[in-house]
Amino acid sequence: CGFPTLAGIRAEGVHAWIAERREAGDAPRTINGHLQALRQMVKWAIGDGRLASNPVVGVSAVRVIGQTFQRRPLDPAEAAQLLSVTEDGPIRRGMAGPDRAMLYRVALGTGFRAAEIASLTPECFDLDADPPAVTVRAAYSKRRRDDRQPIRSDLAETLRGWLDNKRPGEPVFRVGDLSRLAATLRADLRLGRARWIRAVSGPAERRERARTDFLREVDRDERRVDFHALRASYITMLVKSGASVKEAQE
Repeated sequence: CGFPTLAGIRAEGVHAWIAERREAGDAPRTINGHLQALRQMVKWAIGDGRLASNPVVGVSAVRVIGQTFQRRPLDPAEAAQLLSVTEDGPIRRGMAGPDRAMLYRVALGTGFRAAEIASLTPECFDLDADPPAVTVRAAYSKRRRDDRQPIRSDLAETLRGWLDNKRPGEPVFRVGDLSRLAATLRADLRLGRARWIRAVSGPAERRERARTDFLREVDRDERRVDFHALRASYITMLVKSGASVKEAQE
């Protein structure tokens, strides 16, 4: 919210942040989770004598009505186009195109959540195992246990050279504010879609492509592509690969 100190916390700043996150497409439950953390911090500050009163007492939780929106998984052709244009794309929020493309590859190839990917260090990658695997430590796993995820051998080979210049013990992805990842992904989706449409020469073909949902942020059924949709893409491709229900669950 941009508050430099506890004394600077203001309800109007929180309301502005809520409006910004809703515009960015964050789910109400996600926003409410952040609000709950803020309330807990303010409660501690009051109890510790650092604040005299509650500055966010009038900030209400965002109303949740059933499933607020559906996510749309990317199909393999869309994923390939996204990775291709991101690889040589511009720097976004401090991340170069190749690093962002690798971030998307790992998300599509593991199904890990954004916070789990942000926690990965070089030691988490066991690329010489059979099969190669990536491990999220328990402190960062939603299930609060070490999660070892097998990955495809081609992803392991792509990661091998990219990890060479990463420092031990430090995160391999400098993602910054996790809440901004969806906006970063949407910018890359728009670039990928625009280049895909321009890739054909005739105006009629371009109009035909423009009518499709290829890499569209929100399709005609109002399903959205956000960062968590990359996890949905992984699960969808896993099921289509012929994995059993037990294998998919594991």
